[in-house]
Amino acid sequence: MTAGMEHAYGKWGKKKTHPHKSKKWITSKYWQTIGKRKWVFASGNIQLKYLSNTRIIRTIPIKLDKNPYLDRDYWIEYKTKERNRKLMGMYKSMG
Repeated sequence: MTAGMEHAYGKWGKKKTHPHKSKKWITSKYWQTIGKRKWVFASGNIQLKYLSNTRIIRTIPIKLDKNPYLDRDYWIEYKTKERNRKLMGMYKSMG
């Protein structure tokens, strides 16, 4: 979450949902410390996800001089390697 988003959620809490509550009350209700992270926007056990928590998964680079119609053996080997990586859990499931 970026600083701009934090500011927007702070304004949302004051203006839209709790116009008669103080900033201190809104902060204690929605901004929490979870684990080692401070200032996490959360309500109960639901929290916004940080992009920095997403693992970066690199794929096997494709050789540009290979043609899928002419170099069939290369593409079969490439797809087999990718499928094995998926089955071994190298990819993180989305959801």
